Amino acid sequence: GSALVVVRAQRFHSSTVETHVNDIYPLLKSLKEQGKSAVVLTVDGGPDWNVSYLANALFFYRLWRKLELDMLIICCYAAQYSAFNRIEHLWAPLSRRLAGVTFPANLEGDSMPPAKMSGLSQEEKETKEAKVFDNALEVLTNVHWKGVEFDGFVVSAKFVPCKERESQVFSGHEEAKVFMKAPIKEIERSTNSFRLREWKEMLRH
Repeated sequence: GSALVVVRAQRFHSSTVETHVNDIYPLLKSLKEQGKSAVVLTVDGGPDWNVSYLANALFFYRLWRKLELDMLIICCYAAQYSAFNRIEHLWAPLSRRLAGVTFPANLEGDSMPPAKMSGLSQEEKETKEAKVFDNALEVLTNVHWKGVEFDGFVVSAKFVPCKERESQVFSGHEEAKVFMKAPIKEIERSTNSFRLREWKEMLRH
């Protein structure tokens, strides 16, 4: 079927299970409105997807609860079967489009990248760096990946501007990580009644 690729500059936006479920939510919401209420996600085994991490499991639970799905299954291929991973297959046509491509490291009118400019405040450097990344991401998604197809379906690509505050349905990743890393007895004695109730509900489901 069709594919959506969301691109962010790691310098400005982290990639976590929180960003992933926020990306997935509108897609699944649309399918839910069409009457589909059972979802299977095939993910890779990276740390921001792996369900053996309780913080990741919590965000998948929140996704399931928010969408009121009948069923949400998260699975991934074992390492020796990565050749069957559809996401890895998707990268092939995308990577081919970028063979030999370079992106400017400085803005038009500047003789050097922002990081090498003297006399700029940290905020000014960061603003220029954000613009450099935004320019590259815009060309990447709207030029190099425009019209690319995978298995006969058009691939949609969008980028998140570096300085843009992302709209979030789900948040609190750092707080969840800290909470989940505590010993079980400490979690059960937590004074955060909402977080404790949510944790118990997740385990029950």
